[in-house]
Amino acid sequence: MHTNHTASIVYRVRQCIAFAVFMMLAIIPLHLQAGDDAVPFELQVKLILSALTYDRNLPTNPDHILTIGILYFPDTEDSKPQAADFDKALVMFTDKRVQNLRIDKIMLAYSDDADLTKAIHEHTIKVLYIAPGRGEKLRNVLEVTRSQKVLSCTSNIMNFQEYEVSLGVGLLDNKPKIYLNNRSAKAEGADFSAKFLRVVQLYDPGYVE
Repeated sequence: MHTNHTASIVYRVRQCIAFAVFMMLAIIPLHLQAGDDAVPFELQVKLILSALTYDRNLPTNPDHILTIGILYFPDTEDSKPQAADFDKALVMFTDKRVQNLRIDKIMLAYSDDADLTKAIHEHTIKVLYIAPGRGEKLRNVLEVTRSQKVLSCTSNIMNFQEYEVSLGVGLLDNKPKIYLNNRSAKAEGADFSAKFLRVVQLYDPGYVE
């Protein structure tokens, strides 16, 4: 009983620290080189991992591992290099924990929906970072993430908006920002806390006030 209470306190402290870090990152302007329009990969990873601490439905497995898939499209320019850069940045965080889950990762080349679904099951992928891609293939990927309850994320804000990826990492007024399509996230099985919803940039093209 005492052990469970202590673990609960530790978890709440970690979540408060993560929230403080998240807020700090969200208000710091970035000094970018001319022509840069994306958040640096290390910061992308920090923001995405911070966001995952607020998913109340983040799935667990018996090994207490959170596997993040990194998907690229071989026929799309810059897709594989960007996936590789994200993969390299994520290596720096594999000793961290998200909701007490150890982080693992795997890079995947998209071929078709069947292979992607098979990889999701074989590697117990729960989060899928999607490198740049366009058209029917990307739409098909998001059909898979929704059917398999895998949270989708990207740093390509155009793809986030046009194809309704759940989480996007981009710039707003030259500051790093998490974008959330909560409708898509719920379709992928996520349930983000109200605290998180208050600090992200919500995006829901189907919402009518």
